[in-house]
Amino acid sequence: MMNVNDYFKNDEYWSEHINKSLEEDLWIDEYKTYFNSKGKCLDLGCGIGQYSKQLMKYGYDVVSADISDIALNKVKDFNKNVVKLDMRNKLPFSDSEFDLVFANLSIHYFSDEDTKKLLLEVKRI
Repeated sequence: MMNVNDYFKNDEYWSEHINKSLEEDLWIDEYKTYFNSKGKCLDLGCGIGQYSKQLMKYGYDVVSADISDIALNKVKDFNKNVVKLDMRNKLPFSDSEFDLVFANLSIHYFSDEDTKKLLLEVKRI
């Protein structure tokens, strides 16, 4: 059985879904008042970037990060600031580099140990 992380790393998910119509669920609009809408934002596990796009509309300078080349190539249509990364590794950013780190449905795939390490990295950046 394939590990779910390999599923995304090998682009199997986006190979199948990249051209499917994605339902926009912009639930974050309801929480916009909690965002300061300025500064630098990391969209961690951005997929094809529907939330990156919305965060850019809010006024953030967004770095869209994902493990999938297929997804990141789609994001490059509207955001040239993309980074390919595996969230199980140390994040390639400086301490306190971001004003906001946003992750929608991207960190629950990991083991408890990897999740704890990732959350420490999010706190660091």
